[in-house]
Formats: sequence, C-alpha cells, structure tokens
Amino acid sequence: MDQDQVNPAFDRYVAARTPLTVTLHNGTRLSGRLKKYDAYLLLVSQPPGDRTVLIYRHAVSSILARGKSPSAPQAQPRVSAAPAPTPAVRSAPRRERSPAARPSRPAPAQPPARKEAPPVPATAVNEPVENQILKWMEKHRVEPHSAP
Repeated sequence: MDQDQVNPAFDRYVAARTPLTVTLHNGTRLSGRLKKYDAYLLLVSQPPGDRTVLIYRHAVSSILARGKSPSAPQAQPRVSAAPAPTPAVRSAPRRERSPAARPSRPAPAQPPARKEAPPVPATAVNEPVENQILKWMEKHRVEPHSAP
C-alpha cells in the first residue's frame, strides 16, 4: 500500500468512525471500525464488547468501507463498456436420496496389529546388571577393558 494515498483515507475513517471490512491475504475478513494506525499496524475495534484486533498492514489485501464518510470526496461513477450482467438462474433444489440409493462406503482399514515384545526370562530380571553385561560381552566376543 502506498502510504501517501492510503493515510488520508484512514484519517477520514478514524474521524468518521466508518465501519470497515478488512480482507487479509489469507482470505480472512475482519469487520469493525479503525481506531488507530501507523506505518506498520492497524487497530480495528470489533463490535461485540469492542474487542480490539491488531493487524499488520502488509497482511492486508483490501479494505472496504461499509458506510459513507461525510468528509470523503465523492467518487465519480465508473462507466464500463461491458454489457450488464445477466441475472443468475436458480436451479431446483436438490432432492435427497434415500439411504438405500446411496452407494455404500468401504469400511476404514484397520491399523495393523501391534507385535508384542518377547517375554523376559525371570532369571534376567533378578540377575545383577553387571553379570548381564558380562554375559552379553561373552556372547558377542567382546573383550572387557581393564581400568588403568
């Protein structure tokens, strides 16, 4: 947004307490009145309980004034060479299909069964850890290091 062009409009919106709809780049729409602004932020107060929302200006896609500001300059109506839009044709309401006519959905796949850990022999539980380590070292042919 070019601040030289936008700031005078913001001044009018603040002074006249004009209701606005602010659309963000992600599609979110926020409605309220502009309380304050600076080069980076907008403070918009929203009606239920006058909750104040802080909006970064770089996140704003568009701002639409929903009311007329008394001090706003009158814009000239645009003349377009395009033909007037044709009214939308409404279709007949959709009929609900009976449950029997609906195709059945396959049941969701069950997750694979968990494998249980092998049981621990009772002797290994009661045996001191040092002896278990020494047996493991013998089994894998690891030489124990002696302390210096």
